[in-house]
Amino acid sequence: MTRHFKAFDILRKEDYFIGEMIWNFADFATKQDYTRVIGNHKGMFTRERQPKESAYALRARFELLADEERKKVSKL
Repeated sequence: MTRHFKAFDILRKEDYFIGEMIWNFADFATKQDYTRVIGNHKGMFTRERQPKESAYALRARFELLADEERKKVSKL
């Protein structure tokens, strides 16, 4: 995720990029077979809604973006 954030920041500075989105909020159950054993684990939270390391990275990212926006508004 942090590598994506670096790429996003480059695009944002060029006014080419205006948003970020997380695809999966939480891990979820899927049909079990050899490609996905015991569910999908791409979420920011576990199936029990416990934060994973990525949730903390995302919170730090969004806090940084919010601070940048507050600074822009305060300059107006």
